Formats: sequence, C-alpha cells, structure tokens
Amino acid sequence: MGKFAEPEKVVLLALESVEHPMHLGVLQMFRPPAGAGPEYPRETYQAMRACTDVARAFTGHPSATRHGTSKVRWTYDTGIDIDYHWRYVRLPAPGDQHAFFDVLGELHSSVLDRHKPLWEGHLIDGLEDGRFAVYLKAHHALADGTSGANVIQGALSTDPQDTAVRVSWAPQPRKRPGLARTRPAKPAQSEGKFVAAARELRRSIPLIGDLYRDRELVPALRAPRTIFGAAPGGPRRCAVHSWPLHRITDVAKSAGVTVNDVALAMCAGAMRRYLSERNALPDRPLVAMAPVNIRDDEDADAGNIVGGAICTLATDVDDPAERLQAIHKSMRRNVEIIRELPRQVAIHLFGVLCVPVSGDAGISARIPPVFNVSISHMRGVDTPLYRNGARLEATYPLPPTLRAQTLNIGLFSSGETIDFGLVSSVHAVPDLDCMLEYLETAMQDLEQAVGL
Repeated sequence: MGKFAEPEKVVLLALESVEHPMHLGVLQMFRPPAGAGPEYPRETYQAMRACTDVARAFTGHPSATRHGTSKVRWTYDTGIDIDYHWRYVRLPAPGDQHAFFDVLGELHSSVLDRHKPLWEGHLIDGLEDGRFAVYLKAHHALADGTSGANVIQGALSTDPQDTAVRVSWAPQPRKRPGLARTRPAKPAQSEGKFVAAARELRRSIPLIGDLYRDRELVPALRAPRTIFGAAPGGPRRCAVHSWPLHRITDVAKSAGVTVNDVALAMCAGAMRRYLSERNALPDRPLVAMAPVNIRDDEDADAGNIVGGAICTLATDVDDPAERLQAIHKSMRRNVEIIRELPRQVAIHLFGVLCVPVSGDAGISARIPPVFNVSISHMRGVDTPLYRNGARLEATYPLPPTLRAQTLNIGLFSSGETIDFGLVSSVHAVPDLDCMLEYLETAMQDLEQAVGL
C-alpha cells in the first residue's frame, strides 16, 4: 500500500490531469570544451547513462491500486530502469531554433507515468550552434523549483578540468539541499504529519479569507479576463532566451528597484504589447503570482517550501518607468507580508491561490481569475559551472501551466545572465516565439525610460 504521502504531494497530484501536467522542467545549455569532437554529446550521454545508482527520492511515485494509482499513498521502488528515465534525442538537420523548440515542447507536454518514479531526462544533440542541451523534468510533488535547481547544480563542477561525470539522480555523499536528502517517513510519522497539516489548514482558512479581502495585499480575484486565461490544455510550446545580467542590474540601480522587479517589468511590457497588438488589452492591470522561497537553514533540503505573492503588472500604465515603480511597490509589500505570515499559513495560501477556480464553463465562468500569469524566479550560483569540461551557458526553468492558464514564465539568474523560459498552450498562444522579441523591446523601453 505504501506510506501516506505528505499533504503537499497529495495536493500537487490532485491538481494534475492529462491535459494539465504538474511537472517542472529545467533546460540546461552546454558548450563543449575546445577540441571536443562531434561525438562529445553522445559520449556525455553514455557516461551519464552509466550512473545507475539512484537516490531514494528519485524512486518515489504514487502507490499502485486496482484502479490505477493512489491519491494519498506513496511508495519507493527498489530498482529503476535507467534507460526509461534517461534518453538521447538528436534534432533533425540543421538543428535550428524552430526544430529545437518543437522537440522541447513535445517533451514538456507529456504527463509523467505515475506507475514509475516521477522524473525523466533527455540529452538533446544536433543543435546547429554546436551546443547540446540537457532537459530534466520532475513532478512538482518531488520538489519545488528551488530545491530542484539545487540538486541539478550540485551535479556540476566549478573546475573546467574536472572530468568526473555526475548526475542529479545519484545519491549524494554529503548533505545537499533538494531531492537527494528526501526520505520516506515512518507510517506513524507520516500519518501524524497529514493530520497535523489538515488541522493547520483549518486554522489557516479564516486568516486566508482576511488576506483575500486585503486589497493592498492581494489583487487576487480582481485580475481581468484575458486570452491568457482558461487554457484549453493540450500540447505545450516552449521558448527560451537569455539577457545579460548587467543590463537588468543597470536599470534596477538607476530606478532604485530590485533585479526581480525589472524582470517582472520586462514580462509586463511584453504581455502588454502582445495583448495590444491583438486588440485584447484590458483596462484593468494584469496580475502575476510570484512564488516566494520561505525556507530556513533547518529545512533547506525539504521538497516544497514555498509561498506565493500576488502583485500587479501595471499593464494599464503607459510609461515604462511608472509601471516599474508600481510593480516594485506592489511586490515589496506582498513579499514582506508573506514572510511575516506563519509559514504553514503562507504555504496554505499558496495552495489556495493555485487551485484552478477559473474556467470557461459552469460556475467557474463567473469567478474572476485569481491571477493572469505565474512568474517564478530562481537564483543560481555566480561562478561558472561545468560538466566534464563542457560549460553551462544557460539554465531555463520550464514551469507547468495550471488550468485557467495559457502562459507561465520561469526565470533563472546566474552571475552573467538572466535566463527566461516561457511555456504556453499551443492552441491559445500559438505564436509564443514573438514574446522573446517583445521582451527585448520591453528591456529597451526600460533602459530608455531610466536614462540609460
């Protein structure tokens, strides 16, 4: 029967459907070392394939039942088929961006099989610029973006001469944040956690209700309806691009705001233009949900410890500088309050925000959307990272799109770049690639607005 799953796992599994997978994807772009031959990516895949020792957390999935899989019980396999979970993909020639995005969208669209451990990875070869990619995806029940990014980065080296090949799914020899430290609880402990969490949720509901009525805290349930809402599900489209960190930092310093505020303003400007060119820009401002890491040192290795701040994107404001300041004020206030909340209440509030209450039929059609887009920002290390001499040039988060969502944006910042990963529903936003152009235009508008 397996052990009782943690409440967070139960909720995240319940949010998933075939049309709306709930896995997180991460795309890493590597530049082979100087002198590497054309077989280098394939050889790297084979070297990673040879790492068959798998950490216990990477063997977990819902328990099997006579009717499929359990919604509340979790089990760990004693063996794993590494060829199922780790695969090689070669793009058709010439390996251009269009072909790359097509393959990436196909990989990100498919739901993970709950009868098997809930993760898989692909090495993508054949890119026309000589690079290769590693795409990894894991169900949100295993980890949030922060813990997952910690594990993925932990398999890399800061030494370009280090020829050891490490993988994210291997057991770690020392304490390291993220998936590798997750262990199943004893039955009594697990059941106790489930009951305690349910009790805390009941206590949280009145406070969460008060927060929803605080217009300064959350513009939730006041977001306008747009073409970015009520996603029909189905295939996903992915698009990725990086911007030099110094450009965004320069704007942030000039405007007296944070780097994250500038990144949010880039997204706001791009979405505003997308809607304007389609005569679909609402009078009210779009609303974003920004996940907030609320870990402390004692639970750095926990799977899902995250709250959610709801902030305006000020898309009703024409001036980019004024829009940036409105975003800064809203985000600062919301993050402050989220961090002041009891942590369990903040986690429950995040769960309530993500419940897919908005749709296109029945009572849900009369409920305003909670937010229009999720924009998550993860931070990596500032030093260059390598795998067997190949330099990591970019890390693109590819988040899930919830029901009533057609667009989701993930950001990853390192010492040199901020990497944008966009995911959309193909049916609702078929021309996602143009958003990359709109993001660059928004960046230029911000630079001009602050006098750079």
